[in-house]
Amino acid sequence: MNTHRKYLMTGATGYLGATALFAIMDDTQSDVVLLVRRVSDEQLIIDDLKLNFEVEGKPFKEEYTERIRFVQFDSIGTLEIALEKVKSLSIDEILHCAGCVDYYDKEKLSSGNVEFTRKLVEFAQNSGIEHIVYLSTAMSSGYLQGEIAETLHQEPEEDPTVYTSSKRKAEWVVANSGLNYRILRPTIVIGDSRTGRYTGKRYGLYQQWIGFENLLCDRYHETIHLVGPKQPLNFLHQDAFKNTFSYALENLAPNSIMHITSATGSAPTMREVWMMWLGRVTCPQQVVFYDKFDDIPLRDISTRQRAYLTFAAINLEIASHLWQFETSHLDRFRTQGLQFADASLATITHCQERFASTSKKIARYRQQFSDKLAKEITSLDAKDLEQDFVSS
Repeated sequence: MNTHRKYLMTGATGYLGATALFAIMDDTQSDVVLLVRRVSDEQLIIDDLKLNFEVEGKPFKEEYTERIRFVQFDSIGTLEIALEKVKSLSIDEILHCAGCVDYYDKEKLSSGNVEFTRKLVEFAQNSGIEHIVYLSTAMSSGYLQGEIAETLHQEPEEDPTVYTSSKRKAEWVVANSGLNYRILRPTIVIGDSRTGRYTGKRYGLYQQWIGFENLLCDRYHETIHLVGPKQPLNFLHQDAFKNTFSYALENLAPNSIMHITSATGSAPTMREVWMMWLGRVTCPQQVVFYDKFDDIPLRDISTRQRAYLTFAAINLEIASHLWQFETSHLDRFRTQGLQFADASLATITHCQERFASTSKKIARYRQQFSDKLAKEITSLDAKDLEQDFVSS
């Protein structure tokens, strides 16, 4: 599929970076030089790569390890020393998949996302490397109304987090570098569409499920209060990301920006996803839905539910915003034959069932309260209620 190239790649120990490495090994004949922080990362990366091939039912060939080379650096401060070792390796393109995902640590985000990117760009400029791919996030736009274009963003009035702001700044570093750039912006990545397998850190939807598991499975709640607007969620299955990443390496034109997200028409609403969880896992008598976090009467609900909602507040706020992404590049690739599994209620069910089936807390909850679990749940819209809510 892909002509032979040699990539310098960051972030292979991370979730999306590991998936991108799998895509390169599986779909191309290219070689990869991986920047890693620790010697121990090398075996972890190979083990994860082997597992990815195994779960796909594909043999892991010795030539895969022969196509990978490691270069170690201890910190951002020693990155330049490590990059000196790379200069003689005839790199064709940089694949920058690394990044700090901390929502709150401004200094760490600036160093890990903006300064790291700047150093890689400077290395490319000084080494004759003309091409770079940067893995960003679709939420780098900040909160915007209407369709979000596949172009660089100006500063918005508000950002979901400092993380999204740092990714936007890093995009500008890449785009203003004079290099031939391609910026990929995935939305919220979840498990495999076929099996639900997920190997990333538990952010996004998984963080919500962990909140339920830890804070709402210690006792039975007859009524549960949730943020659940009737608008589509922007999920992306990891197999769809993998296929799109390798396809974009081959087909996305230089100086392009591409959103990677499921089609809106197939996407479930947040309310539908919660009802799926409640109906299959916690099974309360009723659920009360609010359009946004600020509408919830926190003083009037149980302490445990209040703790969950506070824990999940930022992600609930992000999911409550109506994100509308231009997908011109993705739409074209799909017509050309890109295999892309859209996230739907059915495919997200695979992810939920895999998560729930491995939870001892959920198993204990369902056993302990089996006599109380509702077979049918009454769904109420807070806007239509005139009564005060009583702590469940």
